[in-house]
Amino acid sequence: MNTASKHLWVALALLPSFALAEGSVGVGVSEKETPTSKSESKDPTVAVSVNLTPPEPKQPANAFGESGPVELKHVVEIRPFTQAGRSEVALFGTGQVNGKFSSHYGLDIDLAYHIRESVGVWLGGSYVIYGRQSSLTDELISKAHEQPFAANALLMQWNAAVGLEMNPLYGKFTIVDDKVLHFAFYINAGAGIAKTRVQLRGNDNQQKDAAGNLAGPSFGDTGYRPAGALGGGVRIFLTPRWTLRLEVRDLIYSALVDKINGCSRADVGKVSQGRTDVASGCDAGAFKDSGADAAPDSNVKNAGIAQDLLSDISSDVINNLSFYGGVSFLF
Repeated sequence: MNTASKHLWVALALLPSFALAEGSVGVGVSEKETPTSKSESKDPTVAVSVNLTPPEPKQPANAFGESGPVELKHVVEIRPFTQAGRSEVALFGTGQVNGKFSSHYGLDIDLAYHIRESVGVWLGGSYVIYGRQSSLTDELISKAHEQPFAANALLMQWNAAVGLEMNPLYGKFTIVDDKVLHFAFYINAGAGIAKTRVQLRGNDNQQKDAAGNLAGPSFGDTGYRPAGALGGGVRIFLTPRWTLRLEVRDLIYSALVDKINGCSRADVGKVSQGRTDVASGCDAGAFKDSGADAAPDSNVKNAGIAQDLLSDISSDVINNLSFYGGVSFLF
């Protein structure tokens, strides 16, 4: 076997080992004639080249079908509208949720200005359409012949307050057909004034007027008192301008009642006896039922109830916790 043949067989024998060791082998074989002298025969030569460089790994395709490194990015979508610099008017229906001795249902209107996205000021007022003592109080009066203290029977007629609001958290959720709704939680606090009264005659009393009809409940004025408000709720943005508002608000006011219709307990005792020699600030005529058919002795009976209410003067604080539900408009 000549020299060229030996070289060729050695190269072919080494190919499998190179392939197993490196995974990529390139072999090039060329045969050429080398010029020789006239006395020598032509001797073919063999050239072998082996490529030991591993191939570059292929990058996987990304989500867009493109090759290259995969990058994960978290995208936070900002709300497409802002509250900052806008005013807002809201209309609520209200209902007391902690009424043990009283029940309040009414309307509330608030006006707010959003100084920043998370801070605003508000001014609001509530009017009580239905404010009566609870069925529990009626039952105590009719069955146990027990009259609650004035502090427990105190009813609110209306209130007004001004305060601050903060929006610490907002987000979004989806509903039917992938409709995205944005929302914002808020808390508010304020201070103001409340107009109050007490109920003298119960809701289911059997007292009749001069025409023989049931006289219905009667009330006594207890004046104005300072009040505070503390609440929290959520705005659900139906559109960039219209929102659904859900809120719970606690109205806090003093339960101190030492006069009814401007009359002290001593003056109320005189009115219950039919006397008129009362202090100048006492409105004795306010105890009489209104209307043309009012019973002539209604002032005496109402004053007697008021005297019982003033038998124990309390300095407690009333928490009138109410649910507020309504809509608002931003402009």
